[in-house]
Amino acid sequence: MVTQSDLILVAGATGGVGQLAVAKLLEKNLSVRIPTRNRSKAEQMFDNQVELVVGDLRYPDTLLKAKTDGKKAVVIGTGDNLNGDTSRIDVANVCVECLNYDITINQALDIINSGERPELIDWQKLFHEIS
Repeated sequence: MVTQSDLILVAGATGGVGQLAVAKLLEKNLSVRIPTRNRSKAEQMFDNQVELVVGDLRYPDTLLKAKTDGKKAVVIGTGDNLNGDTSRIDVANVCVECLNYDITINQALDIINSGERPELIDWQKLFHEIS
């Protein structure tokens, strides 16, 4: 479970879903660190509300500076191989909410919207369905 003292590393933070995930984390007053290739772009994008580390996901050696000493992390992948209408905000919500449930540790979550969206989401029930 994530706490206020945790530092959340968000790889892919400057992408569409990543920006939404960072915004959700900041709304919850959580500390966020992002690796970025372009510091000035990220500073403008996040208005100095996140900790920045210059790095490139294509070169894992550069990410050593971004590590969070065992703290939580959200990795936003690029592309997908699934079909379905899943909005970026839904993906961002799952990325943030999964930090509160140990059952999601080391899990890859495939997200596809289907049926009616409930007004309130029972995240605990949803995440326990993947176990």
